[in-house]
Amino acid sequence: KMQLSNRANNVFIDSDDLSDLDHLFDIVKTKVVALVAYLTRDTLRRPWCAGEITTAFHASKAKVHTVWTPSFFPPTERDMEDLSSYVDVSGCNLKRYGILWETVADSFLKLLNPGETPSIQLAHAPKFLMHYTILTEAILKGHVGALFTNKTERLNRIVPIAGQVAISADQGDDDATAAAGILALKIQEQLFRQDKHDIPVSSLVEKNL
Repeated sequence: KMQLSNRANNVFIDSDDLSDLDHLFDIVKTKVVALVAYLTRDTLRRPWCAGEITTAFHASKAKVHTVWTPSFFPPTERDMEDLSSYVDVSGCNLKRYGILWETVADSFLKLLNPGETPSIQLAHAPKFLMHYTILTEAILKGHVGALFTNKTERLNRIVPIAGQVAISADQGDDDATAAAGILALKIQEQLFRQDKHDIPVSSLVEKNL
């Protein structure tokens, strides 16, 4: 969100406010022009994500894009037959918002069909802020296909800076690396300097715990 907000207006992330799902789904229905589904291990298991995706496909004109992270595995055929068990509905009943499981299943099929929904497949989860910059550019330019190949890996150059801050996070945990990225952005002036091409060069050090 923070990266996209620098390049586009009115960017929001659903987790900013999950207190009123009726309002959230209405925003997707009436105001969202593009929905980016960032698919991690548990994305489709979250009822508000399932509701937003279903609303985008069936009740709005929003263009849907997906970003597949390595931790994401699509629901199995058995999962699709019983989405009420696959999706964590302990704190949310989608039927209350007029969303039926049959419609959710249809939306998931559309979402996971690369011929119907443009998708970016990450070779690995973002590790450096440069990765988020590259991903932001890819989303804005409508890139489709693999990202973070060996070519893009060569763009990562850790520049030693006296007194630098190291942020340690589990690279195998998408939520942890995202949180580390947000923290680094918040204190970017202390963690980064610009190279001659004005590209942010990361001094962020992450390791597996």
